[in-house]
Amino acid sequence: MIKNILGASIRSFVVSFILLLIFALIMFFGDVEDKTVGVMVVITYFVSNLIGGIYIGKKVEKYKYLWGIIAGIIYFLCIAVVSCIGNNGININESMAIGMFISIIGGMIGGMIS
Repeated sequence: MIKNILGASIRSFVVSFILLLIFALIMFFGDVEDKTVGVMVVITYFVSNLIGGIYIGKKVEKYKYLWGIIAGIIYFLCIAVVSCIGNNGININESMAIGMFISIIGGMIGGMIS
């Protein structure tokens, strides 16, 4: 089971990297407003966890939505740890809560549709 969660997390981070690279190119070559960046981050969280949830849902037989939620939580915890290291401390705010919610929902929906 740990192998499945690890596989889902790796796929989620690869999708995140690709989407963030695409969004960075859009921001570099286009005229993007500041509030659009937040939307891009939310899209990245959702789609990445959707892919991870689909992967883990295909690997397990029961409680696919629950495993998708677990994959979303693990993804977000990894992001939160890296953020804490980069910011030299814990900074819990509204955007962090929204990111956690979107990650969990994306993983759950991915598990459900797998």
